[in-house]
Amino acid sequence: MNIKKIINSLTNTDGYYSNLKISKKEISHLYRLIKDSFLNSLLENKLDNKEKFKKINLKYYHRYSHLFNHQIVTRKKNRLFKPKLVSEIKKMDFFKKLKEIFPSLKIASFEKIYKEEIDWRIVRPKIKSDIGPLHRDEWFWHLNKIKINKNITPFKVWIPIITENKKNGLAYVPKSHLLNISLKKITKRIDGKFKPGKLNKKFKHKIFSGGSQGNIFIFNHKLLHGGKFGGDNTRVSIEFTIYANKKYLNNLT
Repeated sequence: MNIKKIINSLTNTDGYYSNLKISKKEISHLYRLIKDSFLNSLLENKLDNKEKFKKINLKYYHRYSHLFNHQIVTRKKNRLFKPKLVSEIKKMDFFKKLKEIFPSLKIASFEKIYKEEIDWRIVRPKIKSDIGPLHRDEWFWHLNKIKINKNITPFKVWIPIITENKKNGLAYVPKSHLLNISLKKITKRIDGKFKPGKLNKKFKHKIFSGGSQGNIFIFNHKLLHGGKFGGDNTRVSIEFTIYANKKYLNNLT
């Protein structure tokens, strides 16, 4: 890996890096962790049909989501991996590659539920409310007055588990981290936290679905992005925010 080139792409030119490889074996492993976490969410929220969903591939989740309260199961706190599973994920090869790029890497905690927060997401193919509008991650932090240490720079890591090429995945606007963009609207989550709403203008976006080789998408905290629904199957992904040492980044750019 050309680490200097990757850092330059993330911080200066494109605002993202999309060529970090993840093996099919690790994608399958992550899928199993998501499925277990999902089933535990059903159990913890005292929702029926856990036994039925044990047999169902999550790519067909949308065919059965009417059987329980989808909004409860997919609340942010229910989508966070337990610390034991986070430790398991950190031992995987793709994470070791991340550590090569960011030697002092730390996983952030926005919800303040766990010390390190990695969450999964399920997006049904025909339900627009399953995704939010294009946004910058930094807006979530600013709107909720969460301070970020001046010596670190945040980046988001997005891992596609089940996607359909060019039909769903992650929408993003290249180089948008360099633009002056303001919000037209601010909304509230059900738990009271603020979140960004509509933008003051429209932007053309691209779609990252992971590619045939199995790629991960790393992007700048200021890059415009959002979920992309569509296709025939439920989209499944994992995401988390990492902290990188600002001095280290500056030395490479």
